Amino acid sequence: MTLTGTVVRWRRGSLHGTASAAQGAVGPSRTPCPERRTWPRCRAVGILLDIPMELAGGHRCWSDAEHDPRATGETLEALGCFKSMLGDPWDGWQRGAPLARSFFTPFQGREPEGVKLYRMIRWLDGARGLGDEVVECLAREAWDEYVAATMALEFGSRIRAAGGDAEFVQRDNTSTPDVRVKPVERWVAIELKALHERDEMRPWRDFEQKLIRGLGARGLLRGDLAFDYELTQAARTDAEAVIEGVAAVAAGNYREFHDLPRGTGRARIAAINVGSCGYPITQYDELVRIETKLREKWWKKFRSSDGPTLLIVRTTHVFGSTAPASVGAVARRIANVLAPRLRASPKIGGVLVYDEPFLPPVWPLFADAGDVRVRMDTSAGCARQMALVPNPAAAVPLTEHELSRFVGPEIMW
Repeated sequence: MTLTGTVVRWRRGSLHGTASAAQGAVGPSRTPCPERRTWPRCRAVGILLDIPMELAGGHRCWSDAEHDPRATGETLEALGCFKSMLGDPWDGWQRGAPLARSFFTPFQGREPEGVKLYRMIRWLDGARGLGDEVVECLAREAWDEYVAATMALEFGSRIRAAGGDAEFVQRDNTSTPDVRVKPVERWVAIELKALHERDEMRPWRDFEQKLIRGLGARGLLRGDLAFDYELTQAARTDAEAVIEGVAAVAAGNYREFHDLPRGTGRARIAAINVGSCGYPITQYDELVRIETKLREKWWKKFRSSDGPTLLIVRTTHVFGSTAPASVGAVARRIANVLAPRLRASPKIGGVLVYDEPFLPPVWPLFADAGDVRVRMDTSAGCARQMALVPNPAAAVPLTEHELSRFVGPEIMW
């Protein structure tokens, strides 16, 4: 793998080689349709959508959900686990909390979301703060808090599974980080952030609900079937046309983009069982958003930290491609933008930026250019790209061994 201006050696399994210098634009080149010029890179349908409550079963409590026909095997065990942690009369089933909406949904054709969370909780059994900090946040109605809790569970459980340790810090007004992990010999305070959708996506919420309901009614919400959409503004007020067109795409087994009725866009059957959706909104630079948030407020989360720290930010499309040269070029830009800000923030040991863009799996690749560490690999069946910018001016710098556990050949998560 190559970072712009720096040729480094890369690892692909046990193979070694040198890539040529990365030049050109970051991300894939795409020719836009006449209806739009700024559709964003793949936003996954079903992964980020709010699942309509009726598709979750319309249950009243955990005991009620245990009688759902889908509640068998490990799913039934998961229901019992959450019933014991949250109490049977938890009202999230009736008020439509994200945990209830997604519990029985097998995203990406894998196990139901509730089972995935249950497995993470089992790996973290005995971890300090697990129930008070993470599970309580999972049970809340706010989508952002649910996402933050799932990120904490995922990161902590992977560290535990790889032989490290994790604990969770109670959220309060003291600006303490969310998670502490011990990848090697000492605890590292972790702050997990996710770049959420922008305000321009809010008008599409009603469309998304109608789309999910319509596809479900036609039997098109299946783990072995997914669609790629590219939508126009007309789709927002005409979900019926999109549903009708997608049904025709499924019936015709169209693997190339097929026009949807009434100028609402186009769709095709996805190459893998993970779909994507392009919306007709302006795409902002996520790296600029990260730098702005780091400068304005994220640094405050570490003010009370005395030991090593790491800020981890999940994005949606900052890398935009799995081509090694492109990933290397983006990593170089990440370092160039964030390094000056880090030098002014000695409480932060580094920033790790990563994407899980719902693209096909890739071979593991790793590169270390000194001021930025880059890795591509596969997570939960989809490609993942990451770049870690260490802070040489940190009051308590991360060690080489710790950096290798976060982004390196010995990665733990």
